[in-house]
This record gives sequence, structure tokens and C-alpha cells, in this order.
Amino acid sequence: MKRLIAAAGLLVGLALSAAAPAQELKIAVGAEPTSIDPLFHNLNPNLAIARHIFDQLAAQDEKQHLQPSLALSWKPLDDTTWEFKLRPGVTFHDGTPLTPEDIVFSIDRADKVPNSPSALSIYTKSVKEIIVVDPLTIRIKTAEPYPLLVEDLSNIAIQSKKAAEGKTTDDFTSGRSPRRRAVSRRCSPATSISSRTCRPPISRG
Repeated sequence: MKRLIAAAGLLVGLALSAAAPAQELKIAVGAEPTSIDPLFHNLNPNLAIARHIFDQLAAQDEKQHLQPSLALSWKPLDDTTWEFKLRPGVTFHDGTPLTPEDIVFSIDRADKVPNSPSALSIYTKSVKEIIVVDPLTIRIKTAEPYPLLVEDLSNIAIQSKKAAEGKTTDDFTSGRSPRRRAVSRRCSPATSISSRTCRPPISRG
């Protein structure tokens, strides 16, 4: 587990390296995560680490209010259909563009991770169907009216299908699977900056 904490420290250290000389960084956590695989274990330490590495369709602020993330906006079209508008110009760290297929893959994977002690499918069990309308629009159908869909999906880390498909939880923990976060380059064409940092204030009305 020490290498999990070291991995988290390395991510922060890399972000700071451009502004300050290398120095020791110590991070205290309330409990050790059981894996870096963001869909392996529905456990608070795991979810906390995942939020530093991956993005979700929607985020939650410190008061648990929903905020735009990889989805700029969302709205119900009827009692069982939600439409999400995706953020344009988002890529993963390897330069692969974020596509609706990455969203479908990640939501579908939540109940397919082997040996999960507590599956994150609790947050996706209401999803009946995902329809790709166009490269920036998806519609999610639920089996019955479910007003908490967006809150639930704010716990599902969106992964690159290209990077994560076929990988095991051990691959994530050992570092054999690239942990690629979606990033936006709109703030500076020369650097990759987290979409959470680049994101301008957006009102959903």
C-alpha cells in the first residue's frame, strides 16, 4: 500500500515541479486506499485518491453541490431520460480525445471489476441504456424515474477506454496500466492542465 501513497505524492510533486525545486513531500491520509483502480472498491480513501487522478461527468464541491466537470450541463428530457452535454476539447494525458465511448465504457465497467469487495455499481444500477447522440451529447435512460442519477454518476471515474480496456485491478496498482486523466489544453496551448483547473465558471441556470 505504501506505493499507492507514493503514487499520489508523485502526482502532486510533478504538478509542483515547474514552480519549485524538488523537495520531500509528505502526505497524511486517514486510511490507506485498497487500490488505485478507481472502480474497484467503493471506499472513501479510494474515492478520495481517484478524484485527484480522474474526472467524472459531474463533480461535487465542498458542500456536495453538483458542478460541471466532463459534462458541461445536463437536463432531464422526460421522466426516465437525461441528456448530458460533454465538454469540448478534452483529451487524456496521452493526447487521446475524450469520446462518448469512454463514458459508456466507464459506466459499464463499474459492475464488471472482478473481486470487488464493494462494487461501485451501486451508483450505476439505475442506468438502463446509454445513447450516443453525437460526439458531445449522450442520453442516459433509467428503468424508472431516478432524480439522483447525476449525484450517483459524480462518483464514477471516467477512464480512457483505450488505456483501461482489458486491464486488471492489479495492473492499475502495479503501474502497468496508464492512469490517464482527462485534461483540457484550452488554458495554454503549450501545456497540459487539469480540466478542473482550466474550467471557467459555468452556470446551468
